[in-house]
Amino acid sequence: MKSISKFICYIGVVSLMSCEKTDIVPIKTVEDKMVVNVSEITFNHPKSIDIFKGIPVSSNGTINVIDPYGKETIVLTPSNQKTPVPWIKVPTITLTKDNGKWNVMNYYDDINFGMGGRDVQKFGENGYVWFDTGPELNTNGQYSFPYNHIYMGIMKGNGVMEWTQVSKDKSFYHGGYSGDLNHDGKLDIASVHMGTTSNNIERIHTFINGGNNQFEQRDIIVPKAVKKEVSYSAGTLIIDDVDGDKIPEIIKGDYVHFQTDIIRHSIEVYTDPDKDGKYTELYFHPVMSKWGGDIGAARLKLYDYDNDGDKDLFVKFEQNTSGLANYGGIRVLNNNGKGIFTESNIKIDITLEQFIPAEFDLLDVDNDNDLDIVFNAFKNFNNPDQLIYDYSGKVDDSMSDATVNFDRLIYINENGNFVNKNLGLQKRFVNGSGIVWIKGFRVGNKFKFLCFQNLYQHPSTYRTKIIEVYPNL
Repeated sequence: MKSISKFICYIGVVSLMSCEKTDIVPIKTVEDKMVVNVSEITFNHPKSIDIFKGIPVSSNGTINVIDPYGKETIVLTPSNQKTPVPWIKVPTITLTKDNGKWNVMNYYDDINFGMGGRDVQKFGENGYVWFDTGPELNTNGQYSFPYNHIYMGIMKGNGVMEWTQVSKDKSFYHGGYSGDLNHDGKLDIASVHMGTTSNNIERIHTFINGGNNQFEQRDIIVPKAVKKEVSYSAGTLIIDDVDGDKIPEIIKGDYVHFQTDIIRHSIEVYTDPDKDGKYTELYFHPVMSKWGGDIGAARLKLYDYDNDGDKDLFVKFEQNTSGLANYGGIRVLNNNGKGIFTESNIKIDITLEQFIPAEFDLLDVDNDNDLDIVFNAFKNFNNPDQLIYDYSGKVDDSMSDATVNFDRLIYINENGNFVNKNLGLQKRFVNGSGIVWIKGFRVGNKFKFLCFQNLYQHPSTYRTKIIEVYPNL
């Protein structure tokens, strides 16, 4: 689809009045269990009075990586809710770190992720693809949650991103992944959606890379059974070789919209038996019905946690008992080496009284060369007692001090068992009740949490604190 280059560039943190660069001075404290850096950022965008209101900073789609020049970089995907809908369009922002200071480098006004781009996946060495973005009004003037394009960004260095709009039509693209689906040496993209586009019976949309990262939507899924016609609210997918034939499979998880059809509680594996770029179902696993509730898979990841030589499936799921997703967790399915999955004994359950488990990552937290489970959390304002506790008051200009319990977010891998331990990772922050999103990253050889704390004191500019927490484990 169309290529989008860099739109607007503001170097440094720029004052609207003087256009001078303002340094961001981090505050460093050393504690027994963690090192904390706090950087306060002022976003002085020309439209800041309009777009930086509410809660614009979220971590779902935010990435913190090393760019091609070796510079630590954040691509920030803000969200901003407006009542009534649609949400206000907020630019994507890049920041780079120099001598311990975060500096705003670029605003990309036309790359709007709305609710923050909940699913972001790697694309090659320096590329990333964002799904689950929006929301906005659809073509019928109705509110869709969300409704937007799939975007790919190639990191060029020094905060510069080269953007490509992957999809031709907007939809509720709930998740996706990249992989070489037609075996030509180029990375393609596949996505699933929540029913706002209906031109593919499988509800898997594939975008084939014709070269120079120009994508054409092309149906490559061969329907195999009539039952697929009702399997429509797919929630997530991943692309990888799970049967050992050196050809990637597509693994899809269905996300149910309050219906009881067993087909829509499933994990499905699609393979390319003739190696001609046409995929058909290899295996159908109606696992979600065994877990209860009405909602299924929200995110998938693959990892050989039991060291038997094949990739096992980690399923982040959501469930409900009252019309809304009110708890969820992770189940692990063992791979028999041929892409057939069976349930393991690993079960992690999270209730919203603890926190909202928005997403999760598999990262090496304790530097022991295996991957641990780290939840990307959104604070539950109604029940802050577990993740963010010991505070009272509202998230406004008079925020209260609060203690964040990072232990809640980490499940340490102990020989293939994932254990939530008392690591002693609690930190009290002044005005900490404003910390909303928390996400874990492995940057270089260090694990850290990024926390985003929103500050509301200035009506003409927007300020936020980026809090970096480095556990000492």
